Amino acid sequence: MLCLIPLEQFIDENPWDGLRFGALSPGAEGSFRGATWQGHNYDVTVGPNETELRRDGTVRFLADAGVVVRSYGVSSSSLSMTVSSERDFQATTAEFASGILNLRIDGQTTRKLTVTNGSASFSIPHGEHGVELTAESR
Repeated sequence: MLCLIPLEQFIDENPWDGLRFGALSPGAEGSFRGATWQGHNYDVTVGPNETELRRDGTVRFLADAGVVVRSYGVSSSSLSMTVSSERDFQATTAEFASGILNLRIDGQTTRKLTVTNGSASFSIPHGEHGVELTAESR
């Protein structure tokens, strides 16, 4: 049971936070590979300057800071999550192949993003925020 606590700093799933990964201001870089959830394999890397989530071998989320992501939910047209960080950071998602995304932070539409080469990047201020990305219908 004691080994479960450090593993949950990388990735876990529970009824309150859904899929949760990352660590707030980790002191060093580390990785956990091979978590299984809903038929997918996940690898997570955390560090003071990086948080990365890979699903089935493909990077799906990347941040240039130590962040905690909770309630990470993805569908064919949307991505939602709650993020916490002690500093401003740049996030990149690769959950969409192409298109235009509407970015909402804390319920406020902030801007439109263009998916380029399968990814889109955006800035998030420090603190805890609800983030939603929704694909515009064509």
